[in-house]
Amino acid sequence: MNKIQKSPGLYFIAISIVFLFILGISYHFQAEKKKIFIVFRYDDFSSISNTDFESKIFEVFRSHNMPITVGVIPFSVSEVGYDPQSQQLNELSPEKITLLKKYSEQELVDVALHGFAHQVTSTDQRTEFAGVPIESQEEKLFTGKKFLEKSLGTPIDTFIPPWNSYDLNTLKALSNSGFSTISASKIGDADENSSLFFIPATCKLTDIKRGIVTANKLSYSNPLMVVLFHDYDFKEIDETRGTITFPEFAEIIDWLSAQKNVNIITVDSATKLIPDLTAKRYIMAQANPPLSAFIESTYSEEETADLFYRESTVSFGTWLMVIGFYLTICLAIAGLSSLVSGYVFKNRKSVLRFFSISSIAVTILLVVYIFKDPFVYRKGITLLSVSLGILIGLNTLLLESRIRKSNLEINNTG
Repeated sequence: MNKIQKSPGLYFIAISIVFLFILGISYHFQAEKKKIFIVFRYDDFSSISNTDFESKIFEVFRSHNMPITVGVIPFSVSEVGYDPQSQQLNELSPEKITLLKKYSEQELVDVALHGFAHQVTSTDQRTEFAGVPIESQEEKLFTGKKFLEKSLGTPIDTFIPPWNSYDLNTLKALSNSGFSTISASKIGDADENSSLFFIPATCKLTDIKRGIVTANKLSYSNPLMVVLFHDYDFKEIDETRGTITFPEFAEIIDWLSAQKNVNIITVDSATKLIPDLTAKRYIMAQANPPLSAFIESTYSEEETADLFYRESTVSFGTWLMVIGFYLTICLAIAGLSSLVSGYVFKNRKSVLRFFSISSIAVTILLVVYIFKDPFVYRKGITLLSVSLGILIGLNTLLLESRIRKSNLEINNTG
């Protein structure tokens, strides 16, 4: 019994249990204090969109005191937006302006410019801005912005490109036209030196519950979800493209209002509440570099993370959790290998030496194999942690044996 009590394996296991306890407590507190931000972005509000249905949508948000960002088309085409031919333009009607003002004055609607007429410029690509000369882009942006500002009596700082399509000239035109923010999709052009805020749409209405349920487990410090939807997403409007009914939508909003750590904000307020909405973050989020991929893999959040806007930095707390996780595995395995080896190789020091040297070789080979690719994932580092734990356990046992033998020789000499 004394031999077991003196075994270093028990110390390793005890330390790993302490680490596991600390990790659990830290994880719990991080999840408890984490704030989840959601932006609802409703596109294609125009003179020809369904006013009654939009009023119902706004009322659902108002009933829960939740704001929404609305992408407004100031001069919508009369027929089909996919036809580049000249068409009659419908200026945003007084009825629609009144509706927007009613809710924007209550700070429940954040108005964004959603193109000029939401009409393609050619049959080759669904875009109103990409490939268009910068001068024409600036004219459309300036005209649309001034019209909405004059009609609504509120600044328009956010631009939502039709079909989420734009180019680098659009970004320059936006800056030149007094815009501060662009909200498109998760994939798009960006100049890392741009002064604009980038807040892309990240998911659909049907993704909300799945994302929020697991959001507390995310490695992100400030999880941001941007929900893009249109009237045709509702089955009542379009049975073919619709994915949700209005009652189901209302139930989701009601459910969200009961989530204590969920904050419903607008695109405009996101620029004030959430740090680092820069072009560099937007570029990084598209690339998903090795470090981000490794963190997401460790947290098993690859699918869930895609519903949120990837963060450009990893917080100190997240790093501690990741390092602590793999260190706990390593220490636990070190303890187990030390205890098991102490019995299996009790009187076989030469065999213990062989396995000790072998564990060093295997660990080196694993390091070379795992890190030959810049993208490293949880399985690889877990396997390396196990191998390193075995190495530490065997060599600690070997070292303890040598120290014990040395002490015995000193005692005999004395």
